[in-house]
Amino acid sequence: MRNNDEMLKKHKGEKLLDGVAASPGLATGMVRTIHEHEIAQIEAGEVIVAGELRADDLWHRMEDASALVTDTGGRFSYVAVFARANGKPAVTAAVNQNGLKATQVLKNGVGVIVDGTEGAVYQYV
Repeated sequence: MRNNDEMLKKHKGEKLLDGVAASPGLATGMVRTIHEHEIAQIEAGEVIVAGELRADDLWHRMEDASALVTDTGGRFSYVAVFARANGKPAVTAAVNQNGLKATQVLKNGVGVIVDGTEGAVYQYV
């Protein structure tokens, strides 16, 4: 679920990841790291974090996600196009300052803010 952008800016904590600004907007939610065939486990409002998302992965429950974060991809990757078409913020090719990928840094249940305009993921405080 997308939230009031001004309110979210007040809750930005430490920057956890930088990546490609794939789909604009701000959203918050609890992290849900998914792997193949786990897409059905997504709860409404979660931030989906995955190594890679393909067309067949996305159609099942993506409308429930608040935002998307991936280890791979770019502005014209499938996940970026899907996110823009569905109004969901997305950051692709997300890594931390040490080069660790999103799936290595973000743990299930952690609250984050995804800034798809800036291409960054922040801790929610």
